[in-house]
Amino acid sequence: MPTDTAKAANNGLNNSRQALKHFFMATLKHRNAPLIRLLTAMGALTSILLLGVLNFIH
Repeated sequence: MPTDTAKAANNGLNNSRQALKHFFMATLKHRNAPLIRLLTAMGALTSILLLGVLNFIH
């Protein structure tokens, strides 16, 4: 039996997955789709790296 917190986390995960899917579908129809997706991926990687560096320094 999942707890309320687990349910909330799962809902958040599903919502973000849906948002990502909608974003991906929207960029597919866009003329600059590869550029948009590249910039998004670079932004995600940069934020992950920054978090890692901050954790390492801290």
